[in-house]
Amino acid sequence: MKKINQSELLDQMILELREKRDSELIDLKNQYQQFVLSAKPSNIIKQSISEVYNSSIDKETIINAFTGFIGGYISKKLFVGKSDNSFKEVLGNVLQYSISTLINKFYEKK
Repeated sequence: MKKINQSELLDQMILELREKRDSELIDLKNQYQQFVLSAKPSNIIKQSISEVYNSSIDKETIINAFTGFIGGYISKKLFVGKSDNSFKEVLGNVLQYSISTLINKFYEKK
């Protein structure tokens, strides 16, 4: 009679472990879906913008830095284009840095 109880107990424990495994698998799938959604570039950008908007950092400083970066990037693309010439690439990087710095200095004077 003791073997029957042990067998039933073992069956019950196996059933509980399977239910626990199934529950944890569902939780893991949900966490994976949340990760996939949060890892999308559009969601990362939205989250970054909302963090900047809600932060105590001076928003004007961030906008000025971003404007300087974009100005330098555009000037580099206009000058270098899709060139494979390494000298032009280096010169384009120097131009990008110079234009970015110039734009940032212009905003600092205001």
